[in-house]
Amino acid sequence: MVKRKQRIPYSEKDLELIDDSESEQLRTRKIFEDLVNLSKSELNMLEREKSFIYFGYKNSRIDEDLSDHIPECDNPKFKELYLTYFQALSGGRRYFKARRGEVVEVSQSEVNRDLTYLSEKSEHWERKILDTRHSEKLLKYIAQEGRKKLKDYEGWCQPRRENWTLGYREYLLGRRRIVLQNKYIYHIGQEIFESLGVSEVVLNLGDSQIIYNAFSLVHILTRHFAKITNPFDDGKSYHSMTFHPRFLHRDLQQIFDQIPIENVPSDPSQIPFRYNGINYIIWTKYVTEGIKGQGNVKYLRLQTFYPIEQEPDISRVAGLSEVVVNENLTILIRN
Repeated sequence: MVKRKQRIPYSEKDLELIDDSESEQLRTRKIFEDLVNLSKSELNMLEREKSFIYFGYKNSRIDEDLSDHIPECDNPKFKELYLTYFQALSGGRRYFKARRGEVVEVSQSEVNRDLTYLSEKSEHWERKILDTRHSEKLLKYIAQEGRKKLKDYEGWCQPRRENWTLGYREYLLGRRRIVLQNKYIYHIGQEIFESLGVSEVVLNLGDSQIIYNAFSLVHILTRHFAKITNPFDDGKSYHSMTFHPRFLHRDLQQIFDQIPIENVPSDPSQIPFRYNGINYIIWTKYVTEGIKGQGNVKYLRLQTFYPIEQEPDISRVAGLSEVVVNENLTILIRN
């Protein structure tokens, strides 16, 4: 069997434009041309490299429609259009895009074309997440979350459709918002784990090693981030701007590092704390998973992480003692 040729991907630093000098323009132009040529081969390309090609076309004087003929440009195109239109998929408002350093209003013909594209992506992705047979872990978990959210949405919609307070078109647009958000989170997850270069991160808390992996990321992002994208009230607590999805593992480890050893919870299944005046809780759980070459492996997995805004979490932490670590961090512990 012939082995597929390996390549060293471009790093995030490689793809950054440092300045406007001629040498820097030549360097990035060479990378752009190399990636365009790579797109014609059978070698895989990272999401950040795909974005580099796509926005290279968008920001150049080349006809940007050329990017439509490069399959690798489709994911970054989807992400850009999703962020442009997710708040109003009906087309009933003015839309704006960044174009060669300027913000311009999108013409009605382009709006119609873009919304047709997103509608097609929604139909295709919904079929994908309704399929329960996925070997890729990130896709498996994102599909599970997508199916659950669609089911919850159906339950929320049913009485409203029965009493005519929710029209059929509005219902369909809400369903499309859920599916497109699910696809967007999948691509963000791809970017995050490609950037990390590993499929999981070990977070150290005292003597405990907590695994942050695709399950952790997908669960937190789909249930507790970007409330504005949700077409219905699911009764969950959502993060604000304190934590960024791309750096959750780093931020949580920094918080763990600040907890005095004597205040590390003996039971790591619940880790409540106050950060910048807001109460949060981290949930972990021991799970057993079949690992190729290792058999069944038991490990402690980070299940979810969110701000405490709902019952029963409010009551759960009401009687806990407070250990002030610094002006930003307070640990909530049982006596």
